[in-house]
Amino acid sequence: MYSGLGLERKKVTLKTDYELWDKEYLHEKEVLLKNAGRIIRKIEHVGSTSLHIKSKPILDIAVMIESKEDFEILRNLIEKLGYTYRENSGDDERRFFAKGPEEKRTHYLHVHFSDSPSWYKQIFFRNYMRSHEEDRKEYVKLKEKLCSRYPDDRAKYTDGKSEFIKNVLDKFDKTLDGFEILSEKYSIPIEDIILISLNKNGVNAIGLTPRIRMRMALKTHPEEFFYFGLSNNNNSPFVLRDNVIYIEKNIEIGTINNLENDDCASSYFRKQGKVITLNSNKRSTCHGCKFCPNNLELNSEDQNLDTYEKVEVHFRKILGGKDMPDIERLTICTGCFGSEEAALSHILLVNQVAKNFRFNGTLHYIGSEIQSYKAFDAIKKEVQSFMYTFTVECFSKRDVILKKNKSSITLEKYYEMLKKGKMYGFKTNIIYVLGIDNIDIVEKNMQYFSGVMTEMPLINIFQPHIDEHYKLLAESALELEYYLKIRKKMEKIFKKLNKYPQSWECYRPLWYFKYGEDELKCIRI
Repeated sequence: MYSGLGLERKKVTLKTDYELWDKEYLHEKEVLLKNAGRIIRKIEHVGSTSLHIKSKPILDIAVMIESKEDFEILRNLIEKLGYTYRENSGDDERRFFAKGPEEKRTHYLHVHFSDSPSWYKQIFFRNYMRSHEEDRKEYVKLKEKLCSRYPDDRAKYTDGKSEFIKNVLDKFDKTLDGFEILSEKYSIPIEDIILISLNKNGVNAIGLTPRIRMRMALKTHPEEFFYFGLSNNNNSPFVLRDNVIYIEKNIEIGTINNLENDDCASSYFRKQGKVITLNSNKRSTCHGCKFCPNNLELNSEDQNLDTYEKVEVHFRKILGGKDMPDIERLTICTGCFGSEEAALSHILLVNQVAKNFRFNGTLHYIGSEIQSYKAFDAIKKEVQSFMYTFTVECFSKRDVILKKNKSSITLEKYYEMLKKGKMYGFKTNIIYVLGIDNIDIVEKNMQYFSGVMTEMPLINIFQPHIDEHYKLLAESALELEYYLKIRKKMEKIFKKLNKYPQSWECYRPLWYFKYGEDELKCIRI
């Protein structure tokens, strides 16, 4: 069935035999699966002949096999079908075969392994070109130009396309076509991938402040709103226009409301009003950690809640004169007290005031300054239910990235404090900024801490805001797949411990609609 296929060695000729190519692919697919189907996991028509554009009359077929160990089995099977293995293909991620006479090849077979990025990028290029008409037209013009210039030099013709192909592949994790492929690769809903990417990249919001806050609902789930605090990034693939977020210029992702500057208020509600978070200290007094965006946040209520009277007045203000018997958690989220004594004093102060408002939920402290047995004893004695979230932030480069009072605490010390808190009957976990550490470091240390945390760690995607922030990123964190790989590893560690994320707890998370194979049904905001 090779009629019309084949091109003389080194020659470049473009044809438009679309129907022939489609039929030949289906025929060859049937032959390959019949003879090697037990090895082949996936098979696809790729290359220009799959795009219905002017192409060299040589059919490109891609197959995926499980591993390099299966390659020799496949090779033996398909060489019997007339395929010739080309050992010097110049690509270690895949193996290459040709079919047809040496002077007039008819088929190229690209063999990928299941863990190879090359498979997904080859499929992405095809899918992207199929769905983007303007790019496809540009590609045809380029091919025609190169064919005219190099009719007898296929190597130069191929080299001439490389920049165009690279530019398309660079869009892999910035387009819906890429998101769909990543969704299949990692078995993660595309909705989750979109929202993870949004947190990673921020949004291009012309005319707004460096940080913006909003509620957003995806177009596919208009009834479910999530809270976002995002960097305003001119280079983001997402654009905010007229309360709608777009990708690829005009593809609607979702709608927003409650758009506002991401300022630092003294308090705010979460979990549909059942959780109160207090920023007890002026945000302006907390500085030194290089990843923190405090210098870009406005301080709408830059005050210290440092006396009984101030805390009491503040509670009356935010509660509208009501008590708080229905408040489940009261969080003190700043660690900028300067000493254990000051931090402990404030925790006990807030606890005392809250009791007078009939609070019987969990008092929650996010920080690292409470360390001694004496302080733990005092909290145990006075606080009915206590949760301690340790501000670990990152696992490596701590002396460079963190302010001194945090960096001076070793990971071993954090482990002992978490263990101590668990022993005292406190709820315990860590807060962590994802994007600074390499994947293996994240996995190793999350596994290390997993046994002394009673709750799911609060994992926040790092959002760079200035040039210096980008220098803090792990090299692999520039790619969206970094976050997806870590998500899968975190599920493996924490699901078996029955620890689940809660959407309302974290506004820059790795999970939205699913946690592993389980639907994540919880309060979102």
